[in-house]
Amino acid sequence: MDYQNQLLGAKQATLTVLNQSIDILTQLQNCQGTTTLSLARIQQVQSAISTTANQIAQIQSDIIALQIKQQEIKAVTDLSQIPPLYNQVADIVNPSATLSLVLAAQQETSQKQQDMSSYEQQLNFCIMQQQSRGL
Repeated sequence: MDYQNQLLGAKQATLTVLNQSIDILTQLQNCQGTTTLSLARIQQVQSAISTTANQIAQIQSDIIALQIKQQEIKAVTDLSQIPPLYNQVADIVNPSATLSLVLAAQQETSQKQQDMSSYEQQLNFCIMQQQSRGL
């Protein structure tokens, strides 16, 4: 379940960065005026927010399912019931696959942070231009 929690944390970090990016893009749009490019970027980030939020909900559901299975395994008194429960857990948990997802989610967060930094730079440049024009 460690990997599931790591995956959840990575996806939550991505969602945080995406929400911050929306704020920055909205400010950038206000600074630059509405452009097709800025609207498209905002829509892309909003779509990524929706996808990531859905992924988080699924991961949370998997974690809850695992916790329930753990409780069932702990409550078993008939040892013959353990293998079928173990198989059910194995269907949910694949450590190597989950670790791959964790690493991919961490890379995704890093990429989204780089995108956000780019948006911040564009916003700062726009603000400086407006200040230099006395707007």
